[in-house]
Amino acid sequence: MQMVLVFISAIITCIMRFEPLEPRHAALMFDELQDPALYAYIAEPRPASLDALEARYARLAAGGPHGEKWLNWIVLDAGAPIGTLQATIYADEHAEVAWLIFPRHWRRGFGAMAAGWLLRHLDELRVLLAEATIDPRNAASLALAAKLGFECIGMRGDDVLVARSVREPDAIFAAWDKAVANTPDKCRLVPHLGALAVTSDRALALLGDALADRDRYDFSGPYNPYDSDSVTRVAGVALCRLGARAEATIAGKLADPHFGVCVGAKPSERLADPAWFALETALETLEFLPVLEPATLGAIARLAAPDFRVRDAIARIVAKHHVDCVALLDDPATRVVGLICAATVDSHRLVELLRDPSDIVRELAAKQLRRIRPHPHHAAPALIACLDDESWEVVDAAANALVELTPDDPDVTRALFAAARRIPFVGHALLQRSPDQLAALDAKILDELRAKLKPSR
Repeated sequence: MQMVLVFISAIITCIMRFEPLEPRHAALMFDELQDPALYAYIAEPRPASLDALEARYARLAAGGPHGEKWLNWIVLDAGAPIGTLQATIYADEHAEVAWLIFPRHWRRGFGAMAAGWLLRHLDELRVLLAEATIDPRNAASLALAAKLGFECIGMRGDDVLVARSVREPDAIFAAWDKAVANTPDKCRLVPHLGALAVTSDRALALLGDALADRDRYDFSGPYNPYDSDSVTRVAGVALCRLGARAEATIAGKLADPHFGVCVGAKPSERLADPAWFALETALETLEFLPVLEPATLGAIARLAAPDFRVRDAIARIVAKHHVDCVALLDDPATRVVGLICAATVDSHRLVELLRDPSDIVRELAAKQLRRIRPHPHHAAPALIACLDDESWEVVDAAANALVELTPDDPDVTRALFAAARRIPFVGHALLQRSPDQLAALDAKILDELRAKLKPSR
């Protein structure tokens, strides 16, 4: 029975004709466009005159001003106009579509057949994704969109935004399976997955995997994490388009070990892993969403960000969603984000955190102490103890904090001097002490230190 219906539909579609809309069609369309029933759910006005309609069709035929393609067709049945089709095709291979059937042809199946032809034509044009905006009161158009396979993905202004992939899913999945070891092919196929992911959970999961992609990372080659066409970047763009549908997938990837950012990891290990770029992309994607689930915010709060851009993205998300950053300090897993994002932290609490087992927590606590006014002089003993830390980042942060907090304390100067003999770069902080305090130190050792710190030409 279904085959018979498909065959009948194909015959009727063959009888229908689809011609590119031109000014000469205005005479055929003018009277049909005067029906007030057409404008119950669309905002455009009725054409005031035949000349005005001809001019409008001439503008449409000229194309878009920003490089997009404006495609418009008149739908004819036995030579009589029954409606129009529209498609605006953008450079990223997605199209915004619309269909209009004149009231006297409603409920006769013309809309489904015309829109079906449009989707097949877009496939021939290599379009990946079709979107349409529909007035939420327009039950008939929403039902037609559902019949054609469109899914609601959100709102655009006051209208419902629906979308569907134009390509056949099995062909895309088969191509992806073949491309798993070929980065350029993966970059080309990611937008196809993004189109399928509107309705396909499998495609959405593959997009999440692509977000954490690390194939062929090579800083010296043409493909590297900074390339705007990397798999990670293209996957991030595709996930952005999916909006809230992609949130859980992205949040799940934040804990993926491929991102290389776990609390307690050594800074050298974090910075050596280019996967921080994937994390940055994931966070940028989440920034676009107006609302985030508590589970997503919890996953973000558990990150230990190695790169300042990643830290900035975390801070923007946390501020946007009014997360209590001071409360994050109570949990070892969320202390890093708490210290990154908290506007103020009690100095006594920061002194306690200077003994935290995490290198990055100790480093951030020392940096926070520098920003407190008035200076918390009571923190000096704990900062001096940090000069013996195994992490050079902690030592550097403690040394710079001591320079600001206790500029005139000779005990601090002697502690910096002892640390500089073990770790020469501490000498940068030491040499900022007053000449009187430096005069009390071993001049020979100071000269050797200055020689080590002198930049080579």
